[in-house]
Amino acid sequence: MNTAMKYCKNTKQMLNYALLKEYVNTNPMAMFKCVYKIQKERLTWPELLGLYNTAMPVDRLEEVKMYMYSAALPAMLIWMFTNSNRRM
Repeated sequence: MNTAMKYCKNTKQMLNYALLKEYVNTNPMAMFKCVYKIQKERLTWPELLGLYNTAMPVDRLEEVKMYMYSAALPAMLIWMFTNSNRRM
């Protein structure tokens, strides 16, 4: 669904540009609203540890994994600390 809506959004933008440049007289998608929601789930602590302990087959993936953890670990610790204080 998200891919189709993204194509509709891009088509609408191209038609708006064509209307601006006077290539077309009207935009048939002018009233169409391109709405799509991206559903994201956060990984749990055991899932993060499982990924961390997984050996990557390519050195580049190992570098990406290390970069991801160097960026994500401080944020995860801050989130855990602030949520543990709210429960008290």
